Amino acid sequence: MGGQAFDSSNTPVTYDGIGWTVRGYNLHSETGLIIFLDVLGMKGIWKRVEPIIVINNWVEIVKSFTRSIQEHPPNSRYIFRILSDTIIITIPTELDPHIINWVFEVMLQPFIRSIKLKMLLRGTISYGKYHISNRLIIGQALDDAAYNHDKLNWIGISLSPSLSSEIKK
Repeated sequence: MGGQAFDSSNTPVTYDGIGWTVRGYNLHSETGLIIFLDVLGMKGIWKRVEPIIVINNWVEIVKSFTRSIQEHPPNSRYIFRILSDTIIITIPTELDPHIINWVFEVMLQPFIRSIKLKMLLRGTISYGKYHISNRLIIGQALDDAAYNHDKLNWIGISLSPSLSSEIKK
């Protein structure tokens, strides 16, 4: 059944073995910002904090980020994805200092909320080309964000070195 509709028709919706999706996975390339945020200290958190409290706090943090973006949307569309304790936000856009300012303004209150809930976040903002589908995000901009996120030794959200260099041009 993977990749085929149940009725063998040419319907645009298909079951791919994971779930229902658009035929061809809606794969396309974009250039823009990637915001990569991850909760620190999740390994073994279930030993220190009741799991239901962890889940409820995480849901509250995610809601805080989505609410902030919805209340102050970017000038273009965006995609908000969650994978376990990681948030990935893609915003197809040309590089502009105003969009960087917008990101930090929109991220500020949810970030403060996460600190109050004792779920410390570390994140990186990168810029470049990426490929996105209903199931996956890959590409230079995501690699840059993830790589530089792993190099940080503190909580906070920073620009990747390549984005910082690009802004200085």
